[in-house]
Amino acid sequence: MKSGRSFPVITVAACIIMLILSSLVCAAPSKKLTLWTGYPEMEPFFKAAAKWYNELHPDVTIEVASFPLREVERKYAVSLPTRTGPDIAECHLYIAQMHIENGSIPPNDKKLDSFLKSGVYNPLMVSESTWRGKTYGLPILFSLDSMLWNVAMFHEAGFKAGPKDWDEMISMARKLTRYDSAGRVIRSGLDLRLFGAGSGVAAKWWYFLKSAGGSLFEEVREGKYKAGYDNEAGFDTTKLYVDGVHKYKFTSHEIKHDVEAFANEVSAMFVREAWVVGYMRKNAPKVKFDVSPMPAYKKTNALYFWTNLYVTSSSKYPDIARDFLMFVANGPKLKELENIMYNEVGWMPPRNDVLKRHPDIYEKIPQYKYFSIVPDNYELYPYPRLSVTDEAFTKLAERLVKIYQDKKFVDNPDALRTAIHEAANETNEVLKEAGLYAK
Repeated sequence: MKSGRSFPVITVAACIIMLILSSLVCAAPSKKLTLWTGYPEMEPFFKAAAKWYNELHPDVTIEVASFPLREVERKYAVSLPTRTGPDIAECHLYIAQMHIENGSIPPNDKKLDSFLKSGVYNPLMVSESTWRGKTYGLPILFSLDSMLWNVAMFHEAGFKAGPKDWDEMISMARKLTRYDSAGRVIRSGLDLRLFGAGSGVAAKWWYFLKSAGGSLFEEVREGKYKAGYDNEAGFDTTKLYVDGVHKYKFTSHEIKHDVEAFANEVSAMFVREAWVVGYMRKNAPKVKFDVSPMPAYKKTNALYFWTNLYVTSSSKYPDIARDFLMFVANGPKLKELENIMYNEVGWMPPRNDVLKRHPDIYEKIPQYKYFSIVPDNYELYPYPRLSVTDEAFTKLAERLVKIYQDKKFVDNPDALRTAIHEAANETNEVLKEAGLYAK
């Protein structure tokens, strides 16, 4: 009798356990993908995209991880060639190029290729995302490089707009600088990147180099290059920095720099991208600032900055990863994602039809205008896409940091030209090692 009564109890218990296990299996997503970014401010954007994608595809979870820019670049260098990287990677084209060449980032499929070429992106984005007849990735954010300036400081000094050229920039920087009783800079008139890890120091110098008519690499013939700054452009650009620190003293190694300085009002102006708008809205909402185009010199130009999202060869689910790229670029939540970009992140949405969906954005946030609208007389240029770009920038940065610290280069053109020549020789050695050099 006991066994007869216990049978249904055991059966019921077994059924309950099976139902619980079944519900757990059904509730747990069966496919997990990872996305890495080097821009922590993009986390709200990517996490929202992942959440909305999961709502459409409950069996898919996309985990977003952000790292400091130089750290994620190192992580890509180690993980992507060994197929242990993320399913989806966000990065600069010149970082992606080395991984494209070694097969760590595969070309776009027909759907991604067709959308990239559909006309919704600037032609420069399309051409620079193409290598040997195949396209790679889709643009995810963009910005022109422009001059940000503190409205109150400018008005106090009698200035109503940002500098149009280098002469105005230097003159205004000198007038805007403030010193303590010992003559030390306590507010920079023009903040320049003087130190820091990785390639950033050289990249910021390169923005001014392009205005001076130079380049990191000069193409000698198809596919062959040499350093493009062992010339007057390289001299003038480096002299701008040396004089700014040691002669005109409109900036200093001893004070805060970059966006932190601007937010704390210890710099009057500096060159950067649109993400600063998002940073200022969040961290310094009372600071009034405006934006103007990059000051001209020998050339009137500006960096057209963007990053791509790439499906990597590490992915176990490349079809899902590609579908997620299309979801972000042209999915049902496109406008909502663009709202996050504008209102929380600060980077600009990359599509050239974005104003159709956000016609009043420049009225709401006027600082965005000169990060996205190209003045008629401005020439746009992208980052150099060679696989050795980051290495060349990094080695050049190490030399520039030392030059900026040394007073001996003030009014010493021979010494400065020699230092630039030696740096260019090192850039040429980087090109030689990669088989990309020609005299």
